[in-house]
Amino acid sequence: MATIDKNSSDVKRLLKYFFPIAWIGHISLGLNYGIMGPARPYLASQVGVGNQGISLLWSARAVGVSLACLISGPGFGSKFMEPSHRRLLFLGATQILVSICIMAVPFMNNFLLLLSLYGLLTFASGSFDLTDNQLMNMMLGPQVSRPFVQSIHAFAAVGLVVVTPLVPYFLPESAESSESSKEICAQLKQPYENETIDGDFNANTSSLTNQGILTENGWPVLAMPFLIVSLWILVGGIGLVFLAIKGFELPDYFSSNGSLNKNAETMDSEEVDGLTTEKWRGHLMLILTFLFYFLFCSFDLMFQSELYTFALCGPLEMTPTNAGWLNTIYYAAYTIGRLVSVPLSTIVSPAKIIMSSCVGCLLATVILILFGNYNSYALFASTGLLGFGVCFLFGSGISWITSNIPSSMKNRPMSFIYMGANTAICVGPIVASKMFDLKPIYVFYACLVYVILTITCFLSMILIARGGNKKSEDDLKIKQKI
Repeated sequence: MATIDKNSSDVKRLLKYFFPIAWIGHISLGLNYGIMGPARPYLASQVGVGNQGISLLWSARAVGVSLACLISGPGFGSKFMEPSHRRLLFLGATQILVSICIMAVPFMNNFLLLLSLYGLLTFASGSFDLTDNQLMNMMLGPQVSRPFVQSIHAFAAVGLVVVTPLVPYFLPESAESSESSKEICAQLKQPYENETIDGDFNANTSSLTNQGILTENGWPVLAMPFLIVSLWILVGGIGLVFLAIKGFELPDYFSSNGSLNKNAETMDSEEVDGLTTEKWRGHLMLILTFLFYFLFCSFDLMFQSELYTFALCGPLEMTPTNAGWLNTIYYAAYTIGRLVSVPLSTIVSPAKIIMSSCVGCLLATVILILFGNYNSYALFASTGLLGFGVCFLFGSGISWITSNIPSSMKNRPMSFIYMGANTAICVGPIVASKMFDLKPIYVFYACLVYVILTITCFLSMILIARGGNKKSEDDLKIKQKI
Protein backbone atom coordinates (compact mmCIF):
# COMPACT_ATOMS: atom_id res chain seq x y z
CA MET A 1 0.00 0.00 0.00
CA ALA A 2 1.19 3.51 -0.74
CA THR A 3 2.62 5.50 2.12
CA ILE A 4 1.24 8.78 0.76
CA ASP A 5 -2.11 9.94 2.11
CA LYS A 6 -3.80 13.30 2.58
CA ASN A 7 -2.26 13.71 6.05
CA SER A 8 1.26 12.60 5.18
CA SER A 9 4.31 14.82 5.63
CA ASP A 10 4.84 14.84 1.85
CA VAL A 11 1.40 16.37 1.26
CA LYS A 12 1.94 18.95 4.00
CA ARG A 13 5.30 19.88 2.51
CA LEU A 14 3.75 20.22 -0.96
CA LEU A 15 0.97 22.40 0.43
CA LYS A 16 3.54 24.67 2.05
CA TYR A 17 5.95 25.12 -0.83
CA PHE A 18 4.83 23.62 -4.15
CA PHE A 19 1.08 24.08 -4.41
CA PRO A 20 1.00 27.87 -3.86
CA ILE A 21 3.29 28.25 -6.89
CA ALA A 22 1.33 25.64 -8.86
CA TRP A 23 -1.89 27.53 -8.12
CA ILE A 24 -0.25 30.76 -9.36
CA GLY A 25 0.66 28.85 -12.52
CA HIS A 26 -2.90 27.70 -13.11
CA ILE A 27 -4.29 31.16 -12.48
CA SER A 28 -1.83 32.10 -15.23
CA LEU A 29 -3.46 29.55 -17.56
CA GLY A 30 -6.82 31.21 -16.99
CA LEU A 31 -5.30 34.65 -17.58
CA ASN A 32 -3.55 33.44 -20.73
CA TYR A 33 -6.60 31.85 -22.38
CA GLY A 34 -9.20 34.25 -20.99
CA ILE A 35 -7.57 37.43 -22.28
CA MET A 36 -7.89 36.33 -25.90
CA GLY A 37 -11.70 36.67 -25.95
CA PRO A 38 -11.87 40.41 -25.13
CA ALA A 39 -8.67 41.04 -27.12
CA ARG A 40 -9.98 39.28 -30.24
CA PRO A 41 -11.53 42.26 -32.13
CA TYR A 42 -8.53 44.49 -31.33
CA LEU A 43 -6.03 41.85 -32.47
CA ALA A 44 -8.02 41.44 -35.68
CA SER A 45 -7.83 45.18 -36.30
CA GLN A 46 -4.17 45.21 -35.30
CA VAL A 47 -3.14 42.70 -37.99
CA GLY A 48 -5.77 43.74 -40.55
CA VAL A 49 -7.97 40.63 -40.76
CA GLY A 50 -11.65 39.93 -40.21
CA ASN A 51 -13.56 37.68 -37.87
CA GLN A 52 -12.90 34.43 -39.74
CA GLY A 53 -9.23 35.27 -40.14
CA ILE A 54 -8.59 35.99 -36.45
CA SER A 55 -10.38 32.74 -35.52
CA LEU A 56 -7.34 30.92 -36.93
CA LEU A 57 -5.63 31.84 -33.66
CA TRP A 58 -7.66 29.03 -32.10
CA SER A 59 -6.36 26.68 -34.79
CA ALA A 60 -2.83 27.75 -33.90
CA ARG A 61 -3.70 27.01 -30.28
CA ALA A 62 -4.89 23.53 -31.26
CA VAL A 63 -1.62 22.88 -33.09
CA GLY A 64 0.41 24.14 -30.14
CA VAL A 65 -1.47 22.02 -27.59
CA SER A 66 -1.34 18.96 -29.88
CA LEU A 67 2.44 19.27 -30.13
CA ALA A 68 2.56 19.58 -26.34
CA CYS A 69 0.62 16.30 -26.02
CA LEU A 70 2.94 14.56 -28.50
CA ILE A 71 6.26 15.95 -27.23
CA SER A 72 6.01 17.27 -23.68
CA GLY A 73 3.68 14.61 -22.27
CA PRO A 74 5.83 11.55 -23.10
CA GLY A 75 9.04 13.49 -22.43
CA PHE A 76 7.93 14.56 -18.95
CA GLY A 77 7.16 10.95 -18.03
CA SER A 78 10.52 9.65 -19.27
CA LYS A 79 13.29 8.34 -17.02
CA PHE A 80 15.46 11.37 -17.88
CA MET A 81 12.89 13.65 -16.23
CA GLU A 82 12.58 11.63 -13.01
CA PRO A 83 14.82 13.94 -10.91
CA SER A 84 12.67 16.56 -9.19
CA HIS A 85 14.84 19.52 -10.21
CA ARG A 86 14.43 18.67 -13.91
CA ARG A 87 10.65 18.50 -13.63
CA LEU A 88 10.51 21.78 -11.75
CA LEU A 89 12.89 23.46 -14.21
CA PHE A 90 10.75 22.25 -17.12
CA LEU A 91 7.56 23.64 -15.57
CA GLY A 92 9.29 26.93 -14.77
CA ALA A 93 10.81 27.25 -18.25
CA THR A 94 7.41 26.77 -19.93
CA GLN A 95 5.92 29.53 -17.76
CA ILE A 96 8.77 31.92 -18.54
CA LEU A 97 8.37 31.22 -22.27
CA VAL A 98 4.62 31.90 -22.04
CA SER A 99 5.36 35.18 -20.26
CA ILE A 100 7.71 36.34 -23.04
CA CYS A 101 5.24 35.39 -25.77
CA ILE A 102 2.29 37.08 -24.03
CA MET A 103 4.31 40.28 -23.70
CA ALA A 104 5.04 40.26 -27.45
CA VAL A 105 1.45 39.68 -28.67
CA PRO A 106 0.28 43.35 -28.66
CA PHE A 107 3.26 44.35 -30.82
CA MET A 108 2.61 41.84 -33.64
CA ASN A 109 1.43 43.74 -36.72
CA ASN A 110 1.64 40.82 -39.14
CA PHE A 111 -0.92 38.02 -39.09
CA LEU A 112 1.45 35.15 -39.86
CA LEU A 113 3.84 36.35 -37.15
CA LEU A 114 0.94 36.52 -34.69
CA LEU A 115 -0.20 32.99 -35.61
CA SER A 116 3.33 31.63 -35.18
CA LEU A 117 3.83 33.41 -31.87
CA TYR A 118 0.48 32.19 -30.52
CA GLY A 119 1.29 28.64 -31.61
CA LEU A 120 4.55 28.80 -29.63
CA LEU A 121 2.74 30.39 -26.68
CA THR A 122 0.09 27.66 -26.55
CA PHE A 123 2.70 24.92 -26.98
CA ALA A 124 4.39 26.24 -23.82
CA SER A 125 1.16 26.77 -21.87
CA GLY A 126 -0.23 23.42 -23.05
CA SER A 127 3.00 21.74 -21.93
CA PHE A 128 2.65 23.28 -18.48
CA ASP A 129 -1.04 22.35 -18.17
CA LEU A 130 -0.54 18.76 -19.33
CA THR A 131 2.60 18.01 -17.33
CA ASP A 132 1.41 19.69 -14.13
CA ASN A 133 -1.79 17.60 -14.20
CA GLN A 134 0.36 14.56 -14.93
CA LEU A 135 2.62 15.46 -12.01
CA MET A 136 -0.31 15.44 -9.56
CA ASN A 137 -0.92 11.76 -10.26
CA MET A 138 2.82 10.96 -10.24
CA MET A 139 3.31 12.57 -6.83
CA LEU A 140 0.16 11.55 -5.00
CA GLY A 141 -1.48 8.70 -6.87
CA PRO A 142 -5.01 8.51 -8.34
CA GLN A 143 -6.92 8.73 -5.04
CA VAL A 144 -5.12 11.38 -2.99
CA SER A 145 -4.57 13.62 -6.03
CA ARG A 146 -8.30 14.10 -6.80
CA PRO A 147 -8.99 17.20 -4.66
CA PHE A 148 -5.67 18.74 -5.71
CA VAL A 149 -6.46 18.24 -9.40
CA GLN A 150 -9.85 19.87 -8.80
CA SER A 151 -8.11 22.75 -7.02
CA ILE A 152 -5.76 23.58 -9.89
CA HIS A 153 -8.69 23.62 -12.33
CA ALA A 154 -10.62 25.87 -9.96
CA PHE A 155 -7.69 28.32 -9.84
CA ALA A 156 -7.55 28.31 -13.65
CA ALA A 157 -11.20 29.39 -13.61
CA VAL A 158 -10.28 32.17 -11.16
CA GLY A 159 -7.81 33.45 -13.74
CA LEU A 160 -10.54 33.50 -16.37
CA VAL A 161 -12.74 35.63 -14.11
CA VAL A 162 -10.01 38.09 -13.20
CA VAL A 163 -8.78 38.72 -16.73
CA THR A 164 -12.07 39.35 -18.55
CA PRO A 165 -12.57 42.97 -17.39
CA LEU A 166 -8.86 43.74 -17.77
CA VAL A 167 -8.87 44.63 -21.49
CA PRO A 168 -11.98 46.88 -21.36
CA TYR A 169 -10.58 48.65 -18.26
CA PHE A 170 -7.68 50.03 -20.30
CA LEU A 171 -9.87 51.19 -23.20
CA PRO A 172 -10.85 54.89 -23.14
CA GLU A 173 -14.55 55.43 -22.48
CA SER A 174 -15.43 58.29 -24.81
CA ALA A 175 -17.37 59.11 -27.94
CA GLU A 176 -14.15 58.67 -29.88
CA SER A 177 -13.79 55.19 -28.35
CA SER A 178 -17.33 54.38 -29.44
CA GLU A 179 -16.48 55.34 -33.00
CA SER A 180 -13.34 53.22 -32.78
CA SER A 181 -15.41 50.25 -31.67
CA LYS A 182 -17.65 50.68 -34.72
CA GLU A 183 -14.59 50.79 -36.99
CA ILE A 184 -13.23 47.64 -35.37
CA CYS A 185 -16.57 45.88 -35.85
CA ALA A 186 -16.60 46.94 -39.50
CA GLN A 187 -13.11 45.50 -39.86
CA LEU A 188 -14.28 42.21 -38.31
CA LYS A 189 -17.18 41.89 -40.73
CA GLN A 190 -15.11 42.26 -43.89
CA PRO A 191 -15.29 39.24 -46.25
CA TYR A 192 -12.69 36.55 -45.62
CA GLU A 193 -11.49 36.55 -49.22
CA ASN A 194 -10.57 40.24 -48.91
CA GLU A 195 -8.27 39.66 -45.95
CA THR A 196 -4.52 39.96 -46.43
CA ILE A 197 -2.77 37.21 -44.50
CA ASP A 198 0.31 36.69 -46.63
CA GLY A 199 3.85 36.72 -45.36
CA ASP A 200 4.70 40.34 -46.09
CA PHE A 201 6.48 41.12 -42.83
CA ASN A 202 6.75 44.78 -43.80
CA ALA A 203 2.99 45.12 -44.21
CA ASN A 204 1.90 48.66 -43.53
CA THR A 205 -0.73 48.82 -40.82
CA SER A 206 -0.68 52.56 -40.27
CA SER A 207 -4.22 52.79 -41.66
CA LEU A 208 -5.34 50.97 -38.54
CA THR A 209 -3.88 53.54 -36.18
CA ASN A 210 -7.17 55.36 -35.79
CA GLN A 211 -9.26 52.21 -35.38
CA GLY A 212 -8.83 52.09 -31.62
CA ILE A 213 -5.79 49.82 -31.43
CA LEU A 214 -3.30 52.53 -30.40
CA THR A 215 -3.33 54.90 -27.45
CA GLU A 216 -2.68 58.62 -27.74
CA ASN A 217 0.96 57.91 -26.92
CA GLY A 218 1.27 55.47 -29.82
CA TRP A 219 1.29 52.32 -27.68
CA PRO A 220 -1.06 49.40 -28.50
CA VAL A 221 -4.18 49.54 -26.30
CA LEU A 222 -3.57 45.88 -25.48
CA ALA A 223 -0.02 46.50 -24.21
CA MET A 224 -0.88 47.19 -20.55
CA PRO A 225 -3.29 44.27 -19.90
CA PHE A 226 -0.97 41.84 -21.68
CA LEU A 227 2.00 43.18 -19.70
CA ILE A 228 0.16 42.63 -16.41
CA VAL A 229 -0.69 39.05 -17.38
CA SER A 230 2.88 38.48 -18.56
CA LEU A 231 4.38 39.64 -15.24
CA TRP A 232 2.03 37.41 -13.23
CA ILE A 233 3.00 34.37 -15.32
CA LEU A 234 6.67 35.29 -14.92
CA VAL A 235 6.30 35.23 -11.12
CA GLY A 236 5.05 31.64 -11.22
CA GLY A 237 7.82 30.57 -13.57
CA ILE A 238 10.55 32.11 -11.41
CA GLY A 239 9.02 30.47 -8.34
CA LEU A 240 9.26 27.00 -9.91
CA VAL A 241 12.86 27.62 -11.02
CA PHE A 242 13.69 28.77 -7.47
CA LEU A 243 12.30 25.51 -6.04
CA ALA A 244 14.45 23.56 -8.50
CA ILE A 245 17.59 25.49 -7.56
CA LYS A 246 16.88 24.97 -3.84
CA GLY A 247 16.68 21.21 -4.45
CA PHE A 248 13.02 20.75 -3.50
CA GLU A 249 12.15 17.03 -3.68
CA LEU A 250 8.84 15.90 -5.18
CA PRO A 251 7.33 12.66 -3.85
CA ASP A 252 6.90 9.77 -6.28
CA TYR A 253 3.83 7.65 -5.57
CA PHE A 254 4.54 4.96 -8.15
CA SER A 255 8.14 4.35 -7.11
CA SER A 256 6.80 3.19 -3.74
CA ASN A 257 4.06 1.21 -5.48
CA GLY A 258 5.99 -0.43 -8.30
CA SER A 259 3.73 -3.46 -8.15
CA LEU A 260 0.84 -1.45 -9.55
CA ASN A 261 2.29 -1.29 -13.06
CA LYS A 262 3.23 -4.97 -12.95
CA ASN A 263 -0.28 -5.99 -11.99
CA ALA A 264 -1.74 -3.82 -14.71
CA GLU A 265 0.56 -5.37 -17.30
CA THR A 266 -0.35 -8.90 -16.14
CA MET A 267 -4.05 -8.09 -16.33
CA ASP A 268 -3.72 -6.70 -19.84
CA SER A 269 -1.80 -9.72 -21.13
CA GLU A 270 -4.42 -12.09 -19.74
CA GLU A 271 -7.27 -10.23 -21.42
CA VAL A 272 -5.79 -10.05 -24.93
CA ASP A 273 -7.97 -12.86 -26.38
CA GLY A 274 -9.24 -11.21 -29.58
CA LEU A 275 -12.18 -8.93 -30.15
CA THR A 276 -14.42 -9.86 -27.20
CA THR A 277 -17.75 -8.26 -26.39
CA GLU A 278 -16.08 -6.22 -23.66
CA LYS A 279 -13.46 -4.87 -26.05
CA TRP A 280 -16.07 -4.03 -28.67
CA ARG A 281 -17.99 -2.11 -26.02
CA GLY A 282 -14.76 -0.44 -24.88
CA HIS A 283 -13.76 0.67 -28.36
CA LEU A 284 -17.23 2.06 -29.00
CA MET A 285 -17.10 3.88 -25.66
CA LEU A 286 -13.74 5.43 -26.59
CA ILE A 287 -15.16 6.70 -29.89
CA LEU A 288 -18.17 8.19 -28.10
CA THR A 289 -15.81 9.69 -25.49
CA PHE A 290 -13.98 11.51 -28.27
CA LEU A 291 -17.31 12.72 -29.71
CA PHE A 292 -18.68 13.78 -26.33
CA TYR A 293 -15.67 15.96 -25.53
CA PHE A 294 -15.49 17.28 -29.07
CA LEU A 295 -19.17 18.30 -29.02
CA PHE A 296 -19.41 20.00 -25.64
CA CYS A 297 -15.98 21.65 -25.92
CA SER A 298 -17.01 22.91 -29.37
CA PHE A 299 -20.13 24.70 -28.17
CA ASP A 300 -18.25 26.01 -25.13
CA LEU A 301 -15.49 27.43 -27.35
CA MET A 302 -17.96 28.71 -29.93
CA PHE A 303 -19.74 30.67 -27.25
CA GLN A 304 -16.59 31.85 -25.46
CA SER A 305 -14.78 32.99 -28.59
CA GLU A 306 -17.69 35.07 -29.92
CA LEU A 307 -19.29 36.32 -26.69
CA TYR A 308 -17.36 39.60 -26.43
CA THR A 309 -17.60 40.16 -30.18
CA PHE A 310 -21.36 39.51 -30.16
CA ALA A 311 -21.83 42.01 -27.33
CA LEU A 312 -19.63 44.66 -28.96
CA CYS A 313 -20.56 44.20 -32.62
CA GLY A 314 -23.90 42.38 -32.45
CA PRO A 315 -27.41 43.86 -32.46
CA LEU A 316 -27.10 45.21 -28.89
CA GLU A 317 -23.86 47.16 -29.69
CA MET A 318 -22.68 47.27 -26.08
CA THR A 319 -19.81 49.42 -24.91
CA PRO A 320 -16.43 47.72 -24.42
CA THR A 321 -16.96 47.89 -20.64
CA ASN A 322 -20.37 46.21 -20.74
CA ALA A 323 -19.09 43.61 -23.19
CA GLY A 324 -16.25 42.92 -20.75
CA TRP A 325 -18.73 42.53 -17.90
CA LEU A 326 -20.65 39.98 -19.96
CA ASN A 327 -17.47 37.93 -20.24
CA THR A 328 -16.93 38.37 -16.51
CA ILE A 329 -20.42 37.02 -15.75
CA TYR A 330 -19.69 33.94 -17.84
CA TYR A 331 -16.37 33.17 -16.19
CA ALA A 332 -17.63 34.05 -12.69
CA ALA A 333 -20.46 31.54 -13.07
CA TYR A 334 -17.96 29.08 -14.53
CA THR A 335 -15.67 29.51 -11.50
CA ILE A 336 -18.49 29.18 -8.97
CA GLY A 337 -19.56 25.96 -10.68
CA ARG A 338 -15.99 24.60 -10.58
CA LEU A 339 -15.80 25.31 -6.84
CA VAL A 340 -19.22 23.76 -6.21
CA SER A 341 -18.28 20.64 -8.17
CA VAL A 342 -15.72 19.58 -5.55
CA PRO A 343 -18.20 18.86 -2.70
CA LEU A 344 -21.05 18.08 -5.12
CA SER A 345 -19.15 15.19 -6.68
CA THR A 346 -19.08 13.40 -3.32
CA ILE A 347 -22.88 13.21 -3.01
CA VAL A 348 -24.23 13.22 -6.61
CA SER A 349 -23.32 10.69 -9.30
CA PRO A 350 -21.39 11.95 -12.35
CA ALA A 351 -24.22 10.88 -14.69
CA LYS A 352 -26.77 13.05 -12.85
CA ILE A 353 -24.38 16.00 -12.80
CA ILE A 354 -23.72 15.68 -16.54
CA MET A 355 -27.41 15.42 -17.47
CA SER A 356 -28.34 18.36 -15.22
CA SER A 357 -25.54 20.41 -16.78
CA CYS A 358 -26.70 19.57 -20.30
CA VAL A 359 -30.28 20.55 -19.45
CA GLY A 360 -29.00 23.86 -18.05
CA CYS A 361 -26.99 24.51 -21.22
CA LEU A 362 -30.00 23.64 -23.36
CA LEU A 363 -32.21 26.07 -21.44
CA ALA A 364 -29.56 28.81 -21.67
CA THR A 365 -29.17 28.49 -25.45
CA VAL A 366 -32.95 28.58 -25.96
CA ILE A 367 -33.14 31.82 -23.94
CA LEU A 368 -30.26 33.26 -25.97
CA ILE A 369 -32.03 32.48 -29.24
CA LEU A 370 -35.39 33.85 -28.10
CA PHE A 371 -34.26 36.99 -26.28
CA GLY A 372 -30.48 37.47 -26.63
CA ASN A 373 -30.82 39.53 -29.81
CA TYR A 374 -32.59 42.45 -28.19
CA ASN A 375 -32.70 42.05 -24.38
CA SER A 376 -29.45 42.67 -22.53
CA TYR A 377 -30.83 41.30 -19.24
CA ALA A 378 -31.72 38.00 -20.89
CA LEU A 379 -28.27 37.93 -22.50
CA PHE A 380 -26.54 38.40 -19.14
CA ALA A 381 -28.75 35.85 -17.33
CA SER A 382 -28.45 33.14 -19.99
CA THR A 383 -24.69 33.74 -20.26
CA GLY A 384 -24.32 33.11 -16.54
CA LEU A 385 -26.50 29.99 -16.74
CA LEU A 386 -24.47 28.60 -19.63
CA GLY A 387 -21.18 29.26 -17.83
CA PHE A 388 -22.46 27.56 -14.67
CA GLY A 389 -23.79 24.57 -16.63
CA VAL A 390 -20.89 23.81 -18.93
CA CYS A 391 -18.20 23.95 -16.22
CA PHE A 392 -19.26 20.61 -14.70
CA LEU A 393 -18.93 18.58 -17.90
CA PHE A 394 -15.16 18.14 -18.20
CA GLY A 395 -14.41 16.80 -14.71
CA SER A 396 -17.64 14.85 -14.30
CA GLY A 397 -17.12 13.33 -17.73
CA ILE A 398 -13.70 12.02 -16.69
CA SER A 399 -15.17 10.51 -13.50
CA TRP A 400 -18.02 8.82 -15.35
CA ILE A 401 -15.91 7.50 -18.24
CA THR A 402 -13.13 6.06 -16.09
CA SER A 403 -15.77 4.30 -13.98
CA ASN A 404 -17.54 2.73 -16.97
CA ILE A 405 -14.73 1.89 -19.37
CA PRO A 406 -13.64 -1.79 -19.38
CA SER A 407 -10.76 -2.43 -17.00
CA SER A 408 -8.50 -3.56 -19.85
CA MET A 409 -8.76 -0.04 -21.36
CA LYS A 410 -8.57 2.02 -18.19
CA ASN A 411 -5.43 3.89 -19.36
CA ARG A 412 -6.82 4.94 -22.74
CA PRO A 413 -9.72 7.38 -22.10
CA MET A 414 -7.52 10.39 -21.26
CA SER A 415 -5.97 10.35 -24.74
CA PHE A 416 -9.40 10.34 -26.38
CA ILE A 417 -10.66 13.03 -23.99
CA TYR A 418 -7.87 15.44 -24.88
CA MET A 419 -7.99 14.58 -28.57
CA GLY A 420 -11.70 15.41 -28.62
CA ALA A 421 -11.23 18.64 -26.69
CA ASN A 422 -8.27 19.66 -28.82
CA THR A 423 -10.10 18.97 -32.09
CA ALA A 424 -12.87 21.24 -30.80
CA ILE A 425 -10.33 24.07 -30.48
CA CYS A 426 -9.73 23.79 -34.24
CA VAL A 427 -13.39 23.58 -35.24
CA GLY A 428 -15.51 25.51 -32.71
CA PRO A 429 -14.21 29.09 -33.08
CA ILE A 430 -14.03 28.83 -36.88
CA VAL A 431 -17.63 27.60 -37.12
CA ALA A 432 -18.70 30.36 -34.73
CA SER A 433 -16.93 33.01 -36.82
CA LYS A 434 -18.68 31.80 -39.96
CA MET A 435 -22.05 31.84 -38.21
CA PHE A 436 -21.40 35.33 -36.84
CA ASP A 437 -20.53 36.65 -40.31
CA LEU A 438 -23.75 35.21 -41.71
CA LYS A 439 -25.82 36.61 -38.84
CA PRO A 440 -24.71 37.08 -35.19
CA ILE A 441 -27.67 35.14 -33.73
CA TYR A 442 -26.66 32.07 -35.77
CA VAL A 443 -23.84 31.53 -33.23
CA PHE A 444 -26.49 30.63 -30.64
CA TYR A 445 -28.35 28.39 -33.10
CA ALA A 446 -25.10 26.51 -33.72
CA CYS A 447 -24.58 26.17 -29.94
CA LEU A 448 -28.09 24.73 -29.61
CA VAL A 449 -27.35 22.07 -32.24
CA TYR A 450 -24.13 21.08 -30.47
CA VAL A 451 -25.88 20.89 -27.07
CA ILE A 452 -28.55 18.54 -28.49
CA LEU A 453 -25.86 16.38 -30.08
CA THR A 454 -23.95 16.30 -26.77
CA ILE A 455 -27.04 15.05 -24.91
CA THR A 456 -27.66 12.42 -27.60
CA CYS A 457 -24.05 11.25 -27.41
CA PHE A 458 -24.08 10.92 -23.63
CA LEU A 459 -27.38 9.01 -23.63
CA SER A 460 -25.79 6.58 -26.11
CA MET A 461 -22.83 6.18 -23.76
CA ILE A 462 -25.18 5.41 -20.86
CA LEU A 463 -26.96 2.70 -22.88
CA ILE A 464 -23.66 1.05 -23.80
CA ALA A 465 -22.41 1.23 -20.20
CA ARG A 466 -25.63 -0.31 -18.86
CA GLY A 467 -25.33 -3.17 -21.33
CA GLY A 468 -21.80 -3.86 -20.14
CA ASN A 469 -22.75 -3.58 -16.47
CA LYS A 470 -25.64 -6.00 -16.96
CA LYS A 471 -23.31 -8.50 -18.60
CA SER A 472 -20.83 -8.17 -15.72
CA GLU A 473 -23.62 -8.82 -13.20
CA ASP A 474 -24.73 -11.93 -15.11
CA ASP A 475 -21.15 -13.23 -15.25
CA LEU A 476 -20.80 -12.65 -11.50
CA LYS A 477 -23.98 -14.62 -10.77
CA ILE A 478 -22.73 -17.53 -12.92
CA LYS A 479 -19.41 -17.57 -11.07
CA GLN A 480 -21.19 -17.57 -7.71
CA LYS A 481 -23.32 -20.57 -8.75
CA ILE A 482 -20.21 -22.45 -9.84
